[in-house]
Amino acid sequence: MRTIQSRLNWSGVALFLLLVFPQNSSSQCLLTLDVSHTPVQQLSISDIDFEHFQSRTLLFTMAIGNPTLLPVDAILEITMDVSLTDGAVFAPAITYVSQPFPVKAGGQTYTNLDMGSGSTVIKTGSFDYDAAAKKRFDDVVLGTGKFPSGKYAFLVKVRCAAVTGGEVEERFVLLLRNASRVELRSPLDGESTNQFPLFEFYTDATNARLVVAEIMTGESPQSAINRDPAMLDVDLHNQNSYFYSGGRLLEQGKSYAWQVTGKSLGSGGANDDIKSEIRKFNVTQSGFSEDEILRRLEEILGPKHKSVFDKIRKGEFKLTGKYSNNNATISTGELLNLIYELRDALDNAEVGLE
Repeated sequence: MRTIQSRLNWSGVALFLLLVFPQNSSSQCLLTLDVSHTPVQQLSISDIDFEHFQSRTLLFTMAIGNPTLLPVDAILEITMDVSLTDGAVFAPAITYVSQPFPVKAGGQTYTNLDMGSGSTVIKTGSFDYDAAAKKRFDDVVLGTGKFPSGKYAFLVKVRCAAVTGGEVEERFVLLLRNASRVELRSPLDGESTNQFPLFEFYTDATNARLVVAEIMTGESPQSAINRDPAMLDVDLHNQNSYFYSGGRLLEQGKSYAWQVTGKSLGSGGANDDIKSEIRKFNVTQSGFSEDEILRRLEEILGPKHKSVFDKIRKGEFKLTGKYSNNNATISTGELLNLIYELRDALDNAEVGLE
């Protein structure tokens, strides 16, 4: 009986050990992955070397969880698909696969600074850089120092090196804007305007700053634009035009300078500023004409309401000079500003006349 009982006890211990420490523990992949990234809008050649997939700037962080009691070796795979603003698509532009690297028990955090051809932490196993994407990037980078504007979509995968399957993945997107230039379109240099000019410009930057300054007698436009305070200093978001409805009233018979600065969020959280040229315009008219309102409204509403505008110009209908927005009285300047906002929103809105 003692012998039988002893064998039963040892069998129970063996079963317990098998349950707690599975014989084939290497076949279980229990990794988790959480990726966070920096929402940069510009990348320079000094920020990241896509050719060797190594960086001097923190772009993303990978928190790799390992709930087991032992360290495991993992393999990292990253693909980057690129859709440029001009329609060019490279999918994938880059494919990166690491050599096995350790993830300690409980988990470990790595960043893009820990990987690349020269890294001693996460070493490169294989790397493929699409030739067409490389040529396109190089053409822009060599000219501007920045990577081209577009959508850079990253797919990050982590798996255990000892087994197949069981991989985990995360995605993130960088929306890059190469604000390499700011082009002023209206008013033209030396042009005469009324007291409520419409400033129109072009920039790839998400945010812009418009400054308008009075040019004193004998002063250069450059000196005027740097003088504080300005006539107008306004921050714009996703706008390429601004109707002068704020700031101090522009005066007839005076000259003014204006400049636009494009602002994009670069690496390290700093703004990369691109300044336009400085232009000069003259105010020779006071106020503005009703025809300006009609012309802008007709542009927005299109030819289907041409007959209505023809009747207004013939005197069959007359403007009252009183305007409101959502039952709130607004000035003529505010009306024009609203009209310009409607014009800028035409791609996403339908405007009608009642």
